[in-house]
Amino acid sequence: MNLSSCADTRNDEAVANSPTRENVENSVAGRWNFVSKVSPLIAGCFLPIANTFSICSLCQAWRLRTGDGTSTPIANPAWLIAINAIGLACGLVSNLVLFLQFGSCLPFTLAQTAATIGCFLTSLILIATVIYAALERRHGSTNFGFTQAYYYAVEAAGLYFLVSLNIAFLLYGAKRKYYQKELSIGKTERKLLLQQVLMMTYLLIGAVIFAQIENWLFLDGVFWADFTILTIGLGGEYSPQTSLGRLLFIPYALGGVIIVGIEINSISGLLEKAKRKMRSHLLKRKAIAMAYRIRSGGKLAKNVKPRRLPNESRDEHEYKVMRRLQKTSSRQSRWIGLGFSVMGTFGLWLGGAAIFQASESVQSWTYIISIYFAFGALLTVGYGDFLPTTPSSKSFFVLWTLFAIPILTITIANSADTTLREAEELLLLVGSWTILPEGKQVKKMVRTLSMHPDHTELPEEDISSGEHGMPSTGYEVHAGEKSALRNIKRDLNFYQHLIPKEICKVLEHRKSSPAKEYNYQEWQYFMQLIREEQNFGSKEGIGSLDQPSIWLSDKSPLLSDNESEWVLDGLAGILRKRHRSEGSRNENNTQEERADALDVRIELIR
Repeated sequence: MNLSSCADTRNDEAVANSPTRENVENSVAGRWNFVSKVSPLIAGCFLPIANTFSICSLCQAWRLRTGDGTSTPIANPAWLIAINAIGLACGLVSNLVLFLQFGSCLPFTLAQTAATIGCFLTSLILIATVIYAALERRHGSTNFGFTQAYYYAVEAAGLYFLVSLNIAFLLYGAKRKYYQKELSIGKTERKLLLQQVLMMTYLLIGAVIFAQIENWLFLDGVFWADFTILTIGLGGEYSPQTSLGRLLFIPYALGGVIIVGIEINSISGLLEKAKRKMRSHLLKRKAIAMAYRIRSGGKLAKNVKPRRLPNESRDEHEYKVMRRLQKTSSRQSRWIGLGFSVMGTFGLWLGGAAIFQASESVQSWTYIISIYFAFGALLTVGYGDFLPTTPSSKSFFVLWTLFAIPILTITIANSADTTLREAEELLLLVGSWTILPEGKQVKKMVRTLSMHPDHTELPEEDISSGEHGMPSTGYEVHAGEKSALRNIKRDLNFYQHLIPKEICKVLEHRKSSPAKEYNYQEWQYFMQLIREEQNFGSKEGIGSLDQPSIWLSDKSPLLSDNESEWVLDGLAGILRKRHRSEGSRNENNTQEERADALDVRIELIR
C-alpha cells in the first residue's frame, strides 16, 4: 500500500470518527442500542444456569472430613440451608419476572427492578455463606475439604452477580432514555431463552433418574448428564452399568443432542443477525466517509474506486462506489465475526486448561495435559484417558462446557462460511476472465483471433435493460438521459395497473436466493415511481457537489438487507398514500370519482 492510499484511509477514518455532535449522538445511541439487544439475552441465558447451580448447591453437604483414605460429609447447618433456599426462591422468581417482561406481560421498570434486586440478593446470600464455610474450615482441622456443592455455590454466586449488574445496566439505559422502557425481545430471542430453560431442566431430570438407577450421587449424575447431552462422552467410572440405565441412555442422549442442536441453531441465527447489523453499520460509516471524499474533490476524489468514466453521471458513479463498499463491508463483517469467535474459543480453551491444571494438582496434571484434555473436550472427542476427579474440576467442567461447546461449534460454522465465501469470490473472479457470462476479456480475445481480417465485429447488445424489474409500459430508462418517467401521469391507470404489476414482479424477486440486486437502470425506474429521487441521470446527479446522492447517504436503499423488500415497501407506500387521500376527500365528490375509487379497490383485492 502506497503512502497516498494510507493517507486516504486515515482521512476516511477521521471523517467517520469526527467528534461532531451528530456523530457523537449517533455513536452513543448505537452503543446503547447494542446494550438493549444483548443485555436481555445475557440475563435470560445466564439466569437459568445460575438457578441450576443453586439447586445443585442445596443437594449435598458443602464440607468433607478426610482422613485414612475416607471422606465423611459434614452436614450443613439448618440456617445455612434455609437461607440458601430463600436465595434460590429469589432467583427463580427473578427468572420468571424477567421472562414475563420479555413477553410484555409486566411493566419494564417493575420487572427489571424486581429481577435486579432478586439476583443481587441471591448473590449476596451465596457469597456470605460461601465465605462462612471457607472461614470455618480455615479455623478448624486441616483434614477438611469441599464438595461439588460448595463449588456450585461459588459459581452460582458469580453468575447471579453478573446478571444483576447486567440488568441494572439495562435499567440505567432506559432511565436515561437511550431506548424505550417498553423493551421487548424478538421471537427468536424468546425461543432461545426457553430453549436454555428446557436444556437445564432436561439436564437435572436426567441427573435425578440416572443417579437413582446407577446409585450415584446426584451431583455426579449432573456431571454425567452434562458430558452426555453435549456428546463429549468422557466415560470412566461414570457410564451406565445396569441394563435399565443402558436402555434409558439411548432416548435420553438422543433427546439431549436434539435440544443442544436446536439451541446452537438459534444462537447461530442471532449471531448472523448481529453480523448483518454490523455490516450495515460499517457500510453506513464507509458511505459517509466516501461521500466526503467525493465532495471534497482533489486527490481524495481522484483516488475513489471505481474510477468515474468520462460519460458517466455522478449519480451512477456513486451507485457503483456504493456497490463496491457493500462488498468490502460484507467481507469485513465476516472476518470480524470470525475473529471474535476465534478469540472466544481460544480464551475458553487456554483459560479453562489453566483452571483444570490448578484443580487437578492431585493428579499432577501439567499445562500440556490440561490443554490436551480441554481441546479433546471442546471437539467432543472424549478419549477418556484423562478425567476430572476433584470436586472443583467436576463442577467447573459443567460450567465450562455449557459455554465452550456452543462457542466452538459457532466458530467452526463461521470458519466454514468465511472460507467458502472467499473461495466462491475467487472462483467468480477467475470465471469473470474465462467462462462465466460476465467474463468478456477472454471471449473478446478469442473472437478477435478467430475473425476474418475483413470481418468487422458488431458491438455487443446492451442487455441491462432487459432485467425483470424494467418496465414493459414503454418507459425505457438509460443513464445520462432525461427519462420519460418524469412526466408520468399519476392517474387511475398508474394506480390500478402499473403499480400492482410492479408489486407482483418484486414479490417474485423477493423469493430469489441469493437476494436480488437491482442494477442502476432498474433502480432509476423504481425510484422514479416511488419519487425518492427526482434527478436521476443528470450529469451531476443531485445539484452541487456539496449534496451527495441518495446512494451515499444514511437513507440509501442499498443499506437494506433485502433490496426487494425496500422496493416493495416503497410501492406499497404509494398505494397507502392513495387510499389516505381518498379517505380524506370531501363528501361532495362526484359519482364518477367514487366509482373510479371503487374500481381501484376491487383491482387491488384481486
